[in-house]
Amino acid sequence: MHDACKQSEGLDWRALIDCSPVATWAEDLSAIAWRFDELRAAGVVDAAAYFSARPEELSRLARLRRVVAASRPALVLFGAGDAEALRERVYDVVDEPCRAALASELAALWHGESLIETEWRVQDRVLSRRLAAATMSARGIGHVILAATDITEQRRTERELRFARFAVDRSHIPLFWIFSDASFFYVNEAACASLGYTREELLRLTILDVDPLFDRQRWERRWSDPNREVIFESFHRRKDGSSIPVEINSNHVIYEGVEYSCAFATDITERKREEDSQREVARRKDEFLAMLGHELRNPMASIRNAVAVLCRVGPGDARAEAARNIIDRQSAHMVRIVDDLLDMSRIARGKAILRREQVDWSALVRTTAEDLRPGFEAKGIVLTVSVPETALWVDGDPTRLVQVLSNLLHNAEKFTDRGGVHVDLHAVPGARTGRLTVEDTGIGMSPETLTGMFEPFAQANVDLARSRGGVGLGLALAKGLVELHGGSIAASSAGLGRGSRLTVELPLRAVPAQPRPEHAPPEPGRLRILVIEDNADAAESLKDLLALMGHQVETAADGPSGVRVALDWRPDAVLCDIGLPGEIDGYAVAKALRADPAMRSVLIVALTGYGQAEDQRRAKDARFDAHFTKPVAPDDLARALATQRTPSAPAPP
Repeated sequence: MHDACKQSEGLDWRALIDCSPVATWAEDLSAIAWRFDELRAAGVVDAAAYFSARPEELSRLARLRRVVAASRPALVLFGAGDAEALRERVYDVVDEPCRAALASELAALWHGESLIETEWRVQDRVLSRRLAAATMSARGIGHVILAATDITEQRRTERELRFARFAVDRSHIPLFWIFSDASFFYVNEAACASLGYTREELLRLTILDVDPLFDRQRWERRWSDPNREVIFESFHRRKDGSSIPVEINSNHVIYEGVEYSCAFATDITERKREEDSQREVARRKDEFLAMLGHELRNPMASIRNAVAVLCRVGPGDARAEAARNIIDRQSAHMVRIVDDLLDMSRIARGKAILRREQVDWSALVRTTAEDLRPGFEAKGIVLTVSVPETALWVDGDPTRLVQVLSNLLHNAEKFTDRGGVHVDLHAVPGARTGRLTVEDTGIGMSPETLTGMFEPFAQANVDLARSRGGVGLGLALAKGLVELHGGSIAASSAGLGRGSRLTVELPLRAVPAQPRPEHAPPEPGRLRILVIEDNADAAESLKDLLALMGHQVETAADGPSGVRVALDWRPDAVLCDIGLPGEIDGYAVAKALRADPAMRSVLIVALTGYGQAEDQRRAKDARFDAHFTKPVAPDDLARALATQRTPSAPAPP
């Protein structure tokens, strides 16, 4: 515009304004030139500071400006009918948004500049103004031509872009804008932080430096399909050389004619760790199921072979006695496996219940070790026990504490081929704590094995464990039981081939328990016993066992027939399964029998596969006298029957 004005000297610049296609107008600034002279005479030197500090002077100078010509677009832009109305619209009210622009423009005119650019805010619009001198007076200022362009949308777009960049830069998700040659155009702060680079350092690199799994062919295919979103996993290499797993969400973008790849990189370290953990759990479960199958098939094979032997030899044959011993040992082994599984499940779900009492831990350790000594001697392993003569009292469940020590000793026996196992119990000096250690000279443990040895299904070596037996629950179960008692358990080993040590600590009680007199259970008389059991083999074998104990036995296969036989036959005891077929289960049978006055003194015992605490509570509510989880030990059953001391009179004819 300035060049056009200079070339138009001698031409009618009013004609140029009239035909201008943009908002253009001319102003006569002669009055402003007179005012500048007055201010200089008054000693004003720094015009910019003077005008900025005096809004009233700005308003005065604005009113001295005279619009002498205006183009049609200028009148439309400001909504004015003529030049004077345009001046009023622009200069009569100089509000805060316009003061800085007007002060800057006047200061430039003060210094004689002939081309001035400013930005004005008029109402809700943003205008870009250019001022150029058209004629000069003796004082340096004559007429000027101004052009205004509405840049409101441009500024709004720029503001939105700045905000978008600010938001992206503050995003916690790393963002990369990448050129087609794989170099970086833009990276946000999160991207710099995730990789450990400054922005300047990262912008000098390419994706090849960051992504060690970068696939050039995949990159080129991505560029060939601009509308396709690509999601894939990779690794990003940090400045320090470490790597982090990431999920890349990449889009092809064309902006101002330039192609980019806009890629968000989400750190999936935690997700990968969780996936690895789940795979490890699945692997352990698979190994456990294989081990469980191995452990169950072995005793089942032994039992089946022993049954075949019993079918082929006479009762007095020594091989028959050996077969019966095999069946007894192997069935006990299977019961122990199932019990461990159920106990582990209860502990994991917080359902395990301790029957606490004052326990002499010294006596318990001594007795348990002696009970297990034959197994060690059979393998040639020396078992030594060091227990204080005085009692160490703990508040605990004696059955569970025996289970803990038994698991530790079974583990030591299993992984010790020669040498010995030493058990030591003592009070920790200066603490109200008892410490039990089981130390062996066996195969030892690697650091990796020590890390997860108390996890369920953990095995030091699967092939080795299969050859020695076990399903990987013993130590996990011991840990859970010890922690239920408020104690701790730890393991240590000097390495493979150098033995292991397991240490249990429990809080001691200051007051010793009062000894309670023990009474041997009375011998039962000949009882009339009704067995209600839907499993024919279980019913028949239990009937034979009870008959061998000297009792008279009848059986029923369901609830209704069981109630009918009981009311007709009047037994002394009823052994009833819970999960009976039909509408009447074992609980309903017990309630029906108790409803008959003649049956209220009958001993009713639940024999069931349901052994949870809730099952025992329901049995008590149904008025069972005792609750046994299958398989029940014959001695335990005999003790329960011994409480029913008076046999009933013979049934009426």
